[in-house]
Amino acid sequence: MGRSFKALIVILVLFGWVSLILSSLAQHGLLAAHDAKPGDLIIETKAITVNGTETFVLEWNLKETYVQRLRRSRDAVFLMYPLMITGPASSRSFLDEERVNITLKTDSEVVSLSEMPFHMEYLPVSGYLSFRVVLRSIAYPLPERSNSGRIELPLIPTGPSECSEIPVVFAYFHDTGGREVTPVESSLKLTLRPGPEYPFFGNGSAESVFLINGTELVHRAFWDERGGWLRVEVFNVTLPCESG
Repeated sequence: MGRSFKALIVILVLFGWVSLILSSLAQHGLLAAHDAKPGDLIIETKAITVNGTETFVLEWNLKETYVQRLRRSRDAVFLMYPLMITGPASSRSFLDEERVNITLKTDSEVVSLSEMPFHMEYLPVSGYLSFRVVLRSIAYPLPERSNSGRIELPLIPTGPSECSEIPVVFAYFHDTGGREVTPVESSLKLTLRPGPEYPFFGNGSAESVFLINGTELVHRAFWDERGGWLRVEVFNVTLPCESG
């Protein structure tokens, strides 16, 4: 009995040391090769009606790995969409910001992204020096070990923006440890097709190039350096032809 007990103690101590070593390796990004990859992230979108309002829904699910359980880390999501096109004359928002409440849902919480701090991007319209696409960018760090969630974006246009098609950008950051974010930079071509009543480019199109620095974007979510991969997707969404 005495020898068996001592052997059990030795095994437990060894197991504890191995766990600590593996956890440290994971924290420093040395087990990233065994972690989830961008292709393990499933993203699905759909349009539904919620309380009479047409809503763009985006859902994600990331495959869970043993390495994730070793490393006590948090992932982050980013939502970016155009507020308006600015030009020589006054402009109008694409979405009625006073009535739009963007919600994010995970297994453990429901938050309003509309109430979160946001960053503004001003993107030149290709071929038009006087015009800019104003992009609203929201960063949100997910709860620890959260692998799935859902964003609901109500599509409530202002009068002039009815029937417009706008790009919605979704980015997911997965922390794999270390300090380096890959890719370092992402280049997106965003195309807006304003409706017939919009002040600029009505029934036409406006294109902008959006350069995303991975490290800077992730820093907005955590205010420190994190290492991992970033996956960015663009979805073209058509606003209703009635503002409701």
